[in-house]
Amino acid sequence: MPYRGSKQYWSNADWYQWHVSQRAAVGRNFGGIDEDVTQAFFGLTPMEFEKVLERYEASYGKSAAQYARKAYRRWRSGATMVSGQTLERLLEVVPYVLSFDTKLRLYRKLRDAYRGKESVKLRVSSEGDLALVESTVARIVERAKSQPLPPLVDSRLVWLAKGDGLVARELVAASEEADGVMTAQALRSELPRLRQMFDEMERSHRMEHVISLPCGKVTVDFGRKKRRRWLMSNEEQGQETKMPARREDQMIARPAKDIFEFALQSMINPDDSQEIVLAAQREYLRLQAKKAEGEMDEASAERELKQFIDQMREASALNVSLEASADFKRASGTTRMTVKKKSRWWPFG
Repeated sequence: MPYRGSKQYWSNADWYQWHVSQRAAVGRNFGGIDEDVTQAFFGLTPMEFEKVLERYEASYGKSAAQYARKAYRRWRSGATMVSGQTLERLLEVVPYVLSFDTKLRLYRKLRDAYRGKESVKLRVSSEGDLALVESTVARIVERAKSQPLPPLVDSRLVWLAKGDGLVARELVAASEEADGVMTAQALRSELPRLRQMFDEMERSHRMEHVISLPCGKVTVDFGRKKRRRWLMSNEEQGQETKMPARREDQMIARPAKDIFEFALQSMINPDDSQEIVLAAQREYLRLQAKKAEGEMDEASAERELKQFIDQMREASALNVSLEASADFKRASGTTRMTVKKKSRWWPFG
């Protein structure tokens, strides 16, 4: 690193850019929660601020804590930039004094930043293919539970493994699991109906269903099976139609109400009990509201989708060129209908 008196002396602008790059590196390494923690740090009460400095001194020494105390006002006003090293230290100590809701928000952001998203597209050409969709959704939901944070994050952000930080981590995982299972259960009842509706459509109609999950997305493209059985032996035909049976126990997880009970059992510090209970209640109510909304969306989508198909069928009978598409939100995802048809020219009147 260049310094005054060296042959490669850096100007103030050089140092500023270097500090900016160091701060940006911290943001990348820790999933972008640096801005959230910095804002929380600048909004601490005097008592919380003193608690942070006590932890800061215990971890990094008295002189580092004294410097932080003196620089605090300049940091908060923007007159002085928080260095990358100091910022990383704040990420390690400030969350200890933050509310449970804030820790939940920080962990969700970390989890989303480092979660490997998976995108799968499946073509459904027969009733037997539906089992493949269900098993793919089940696998992605299960994968969401098993993805850990990077070692750097886990080793430096120790507060995620202690007290209510650990409870926040477990509560988010339980909520996401229940969310994914609820989507999968809705899918189990919706897919056969969608497949049946597609079989009754004209060949100019296309339909796909997009299922959004915490750890990825599954796009189901409905298609018609090619007629090629005359090229296949009876044995080959049997193998083609032999799909894994749907397992009723494939997507079992704790009910939404158990999230509330789980939070109560996971409490470590009695002082945090009220915050944890309220957070668990909100998660429970959110899941219940999503379930009710999904049921209403499903009924509405079923009706609107049939109306759309009828309208397109009437338009097709007029022998005119048409192109239309529409999205229908359902409990398990969004169904998109696309119609493209050209008018047929007939030389005789």
